[in-house]
Amino acid sequence: MSKNFISKVLVLVAFLMSGLFSCFAEDSYRQMLEQVLLSSNGVQTKEKVMKTFAPILIKSGCPEKLAMEKAGKFYDEVFYNDVLDWMESAYKPIASESDLKAALAFYNSPDGKLSLEHSKVYSGEEFSSQAMTKMYPDIVKIVMGEKPEKMKSSLPSSYQKLFQEYYKLAGFETSMDMMVEQVISLVSDGNDKYNKQLTKYFKDGMWILLMDGGYPTVTEEDLKSLVNFYKTPAGKKISEVNTEVLRGAVKFGVSEAMKFQMMNKNWNNDLGKDDADSDETIEIKPDEQKE
Repeated sequence: MSKNFISKVLVLVAFLMSGLFSCFAEDSYRQMLEQVLLSSNGVQTKEKVMKTFAPILIKSGCPEKLAMEKAGKFYDEVFYNDVLDWMESAYKPIASESDLKAALAFYNSPDGKLSLEHSKVYSGEEFSSQAMTKMYPDIVKIVMGEKPEKMKSSLPSSYQKLFQEYYKLAGFETSMDMMVEQVISLVSDGNDKYNKQLTKYFKDGMWILLMDGGYPTVTEEDLKSLVNFYKTPAGKKISEVNTEVLRGAVKFGVSEAMKFQMMNKNWNNDLGKDDADSDETIEIKPDEQKE
């Protein structure tokens, strides 16, 4: 047996082994990312996706029960993996596996859990309703060409200073600024002066609303711990990648809704007589994230 043949075999084996290890590395990163997303509530629950997507079919005449079933099936077979693919494309260029491990450790720590609890406060409908109630009179003033009141907080200045630092380091400021710009673009009437005033008002006041809405869930000591994390290399990367994810969130959501609609455009093919005659609604129970 020639040395040349043996060397070729060894090269081939080395190539195959490197590919095998590469596959394990890919799986390892994805598994770690999935743990991070689940720990940080980075993947929407099945319940929420069903409530969001089912009305797309219901509007076209699909019975509610069948619409819910199809939305649930879409989550299990398509949506969940699409989210992981999308998140992986956002995380990989910025965060290494060691960064993900650091983030996972943070989200499972008391400080990380506090951060998540705080974020829940302003992601809920109650906060949105309260924020609009506070903002509405000044929005009317801006529309009428009047000067709005400067938004102020009654919380201690030391707390405000710490929260503003946390707000910036965690990426909330950039995220909220992008969100405000998206909202303004949707309601824009072409009046640049009005749009600029409204944009400035929202950006200047948003951090105050978030701070007041979350207080006293997070104490000054908690804020100091959170600030310290987001100053670490891993914290900086997580903040950066989360901003990138938010930047594409609306586009991703629209794309998934269109995919769901296209996959289920012939929903009536699965509609039986019993379904057609039934007014039964399906009860959605709180759903646990995938494990």
